[in-house]
Amino acid sequence: MNDDLLKPLTRWCEIDLDLLSHNITEAKKLISSKTKIMAVLKDHAYGHGDTTIAHEMEHLGIDFFAVSHIDEAMRLRNSGIKSDILILSYTSPHYFKLLSKYHLTQTLISLEYAKKLNDYGKTYHCQCYAHVKIDTGMHRLGLYYDGTHNTLEPILEIYSLPHLTITGTYTHYAVADSLMQNHIDYTKAQYHLFQDLINLLKKKGISIGALHTQNTSAILHYPHFQCDYIRVGTLLVGIPYGDITLSPQAQNFKSIFSLKSKVSIVKELPPNSKVSYGLNYTTSQKQRIAVVAIGYGDGYPRALSNKQVHVIIKGHLAEVIGNICMDQLIIDITSIPDVQEGDTVTLIGSADGYTISLDYIAQVMNTLSNEIVDHINPRVPRVYKKGAQAFIQPLTF
Repeated sequence: MNDDLLKPLTRWCEIDLDLLSHNITEAKKLISSKTKIMAVLKDHAYGHGDTTIAHEMEHLGIDFFAVSHIDEAMRLRNSGIKSDILILSYTSPHYFKLLSKYHLTQTLISLEYAKKLNDYGKTYHCQCYAHVKIDTGMHRLGLYYDGTHNTLEPILEIYSLPHLTITGTYTHYAVADSLMQNHIDYTKAQYHLFQDLINLLKKKGISIGALHTQNTSAILHYPHFQCDYIRVGTLLVGIPYGDITLSPQAQNFKSIFSLKSKVSIVKELPPNSKVSYGLNYTTSQKQRIAVVAIGYGDGYPRALSNKQVHVIIKGHLAEVIGNICMDQLIIDITSIPDVQEGDTVTLIGSADGYTISLDYIAQVMNTLSNEIVDHINPRVPRVYKKGAQAFIQPLTF
């Protein structure tokens, strides 16, 4: 990478677009030639930068995206994305006009909601494009279906609304990431319930559009669940989590994300010196420390304070000591020679034969890997690498 690009930066994320291409290739190996990828780009593509990632994905042949909210969809459209975009969550009726303006597909989360969108289409003499979400056991958004006539009737009514063009039908699995037997049974029951409904709708001659049920976890654990699309998000950026990390196929996906910073100052402290807020760390001997220009305000979690986590610097591992501050943290470099101002520190990622993985950081915090990268502040520049080229792209809102 061009060092001149990094010289002004004090902290940054590196996003490897070559590894993104690799992960898309690996995902295609898991699906049939009749199944396509719907790339989920929620929350700035899980902190990676949705517009840049979307354009690269479009270049690589992906032609369907999914987001959580309408503002995310509008941002993709305003950046020049032409592919279909599905909004997975609720959109306020106040913004229905934007669905038409930006050519977006809205998830129908209930019969009442579908009627409101249909009424909008009737009032403004237009067709509204939508996917029907079926609640087969997640019990979040969607029309509940349990195989009974009472739960079937509202679903049938949705498909008859004249100002809605239904282009897809889908469900979502609650525990597809788990290999506990009761969770496997639950996921299979969800799948079969959805298939029973689809078969019934087909027999009635209803146009159900494209089908999709598999998220990242289901792709790896339940490959036979394939429909017209798979909905894949974290896997494409190389962040498997839960029991799917045990899947052999999961090992083929590479994290495209690294978090790096630079040393601001090096100090030598005498024994019994207190370090950082709270005075929770005391030097046991004469120690050399380095202050690193990143903190919890940038998204490096404060909860990692005094947890014996390490960073990579000058070909060595250095422990993070004391409380992590909003804009800075402190590392012990007593045994690492020649550390100086401006040296690069890898907080997440690989360098010099060492790796600090997102999964490791998540385990220390008892959370999900994608929560860690999601919380990296937009103020941290994203540096994108592709071949020998690199460029900086700020996150936009």
